[in-house]
Amino acid sequence: MSTPRRRVGKKGKRLMRSVDSDFDFCVKAMGTSLRKYEGLWVAIADGRVVAEGKNQRIVFERARRENPDSDPLMVRVLPKETLVV
Repeated sequence: MSTPRRRVGKKGKRLMRSVDSDFDFCVKAMGTSLRKYEGLWVAIADGRVVAEGKNQRIVFERARRENPDSDPLMVRVLPKETLVV
């Protein structure tokens, strides 16, 4: 039995492109421009950091308030010495 496919509308396709570009920005910037946010949560939207802080919920709410048309990518910038296994 196969799973029925769901159609993705224009808004969904735009959101997927946005998330992909924000993720690409995050990966490229992690070793450089995001270093100044070590230990903080950052919200990335439209290929840039739109909010940062220690509390994830507050950062997300601020990002949504300042950029209501975007769905921010939330990232915790770990200190350089942190080993993730």
